[in-house]
Amino acid sequence: MLKLNFTWYFLAVVNINLIAYSSPVEKMIENNTELISYIEELNYNGIISVRKGNETLIDKAFGVKNIVTQEKLVMADRFQIGSITKQFVAAGILKLIEENKISLSDQVSKFIPAFLNLEPMTIKNLLNHASGLVNFTEIENFWELATSGKLNTDDDLINLSLSFPLKFKPGSEYKYSNTNYIVAGRIIEIVSGEPWINFIKIKLLNPLNMTNTGYESKFSKASEVSGHIKNSEGQFEVFPDFELRWASAAGGIYSTAEDMQKWCNIYSNANILSVDSKKEFLTPYLNNYALGVKVLRAPNMTRVFHDGKTPGFGATLDYLIEKDLCIVTFNNFDGNIILNEVLYSFFTNGKFFKLKNKKAEDSIINFQDFYGYYEGSKLKINVYSKDDNLIFFPEGQKEFTLLHVDKDSFVLPNIFGDEFLRDENGKVYAIKHYQNGTVSVFKKVQ
Repeated sequence: MLKLNFTWYFLAVVNINLIAYSSPVEKMIENNTELISYIEELNYNGIISVRKGNETLIDKAFGVKNIVTQEKLVMADRFQIGSITKQFVAAGILKLIEENKISLSDQVSKFIPAFLNLEPMTIKNLLNHASGLVNFTEIENFWELATSGKLNTDDDLINLSLSFPLKFKPGSEYKYSNTNYIVAGRIIEIVSGEPWINFIKIKLLNPLNMTNTGYESKFSKASEVSGHIKNSEGQFEVFPDFELRWASAAGGIYSTAEDMQKWCNIYSNANILSVDSKKEFLTPYLNNYALGVKVLRAPNMTRVFHDGKTPGFGATLDYLIEKDLCIVTFNNFDGNIILNEVLYSFFTNGKFFKLKNKKAEDSIINFQDFYGYYEGSKLKINVYSKDDNLIFFPEGQKEFTLLHVDKDSFVLPNIFGDEFLRDENGKVYAIKHYQNGTVSVFKKVQ
């Protein structure tokens, strides 16, 4: 449920076949056999499912359900999907709108009187993270409260969140907050008279024949798959089964790869949502966030995306509308590499860069040569250092800590690589950026 934000960049693309001496790239991956070998080299533990229309491109399980029992994962295994849950809740709200029971412009206080004391806030503000509500998972003592049994209901979570002031005026800014979807789930329950998960099953899951998707406060009741986290010695161990009541409508759903492939139909093919609902569902607002999903657009391409994380589990869901391409990844080793960007690149471009991943022996101590602002066709980047690491900071996004791998080259492991280019006097004048099978150049402007 905790957010992982790997951004789809819109960069000026230059196709380059030759790789320079100090390039961050080890090789180009260009076929399925090489792709599978690469994933296995990473010791990926989880499930990958990629389909284009009715064609299966990859359906493969890697690794084990439990590091102690060593039982192998299979494609039918159920995983926690974390914040991917949010789009199910958003779709549930849209079903209530189709039934003329609510509207996106309705005030939240119409359904939950505790909100009467706040500035006016709409259901739409909740769904596109523009409410200003504090994110309950970021409250200082949240995990202590959650594990001590003091947060047993959605109302407990809402009351905890309302004890803090709004971060901003509703509708004025974007700030991801799990609280928004706890509130949205409660609105579904109040209006429908059903638990939020029951309403979603009736209106969405059953019509799509998603029989292996649901919600249990104890995940062990639904699956034999264990989550894993690293201990103080850096070794993976089984994360104890725990209550997911706090995740609820913000991140409590479990599913299988097969069911998630069925869910991808809701964006374009299936008639579960009306045309107007789909349009509302996939219209991005601030920070490219629509209703429960990020929607990233380029010429002739619309990518619908979300990820999810709960302790010991991670999941991603990507759908490219124009190609009817659905990419699902699950993993049950917390911190295990996120592969959706690699898979997206491979199945849209037919290739991707296998990046170097070992720290350079002649590790650079002084990064000042690289400091500055760089500008591409649609993106500006600030490069600086922090805690003896080089930082790559795209405008409007988040900081990325880079690993030095070769001479003037750095990587964000398995995501992108950067080579700093020097002129004849040895002065850095640009960055050559390797990502998603393409290369782009950012010129230094100051």
